[in-house]
Amino acid sequence: MKHLLIVAGACMGVALAVLLLSWSPVFSSFNSFDYDFTLRSAGELKPASPVTVVAIDEESLRRVGQWPWTRDKLARLIDRIQAGVPAVVAIDEILDDASPNV
Repeated sequence: MKHLLIVAGACMGVALAVLLLSWSPVFSSFNSFDYDFTLRSAGELKPASPVTVVAIDEESLRRVGQWPWTRDKLARLIDRIQAGVPAVVAIDEILDDASPNV
């Protein structure tokens, strides 16, 4: 019985130590490293569904003009995207100003 109490006490001590260490920056850093290592060792994972994000980047702004673009420019962009026959097109844009190109 004494041996069982020693083992139970040791287990509780280890559990308490792990709990206290989990709040330390060292453990957090180790956890991040371990997570990154696991993702790298898993290799490249192909997405379950093909998704293409069409983003307006610095090159686009240089070629087309500064933001905000007029509605006719946005319409031409959407027409070019539609040429690829996408299943869905989602646009995250607020058109809150009056535009002569409606």
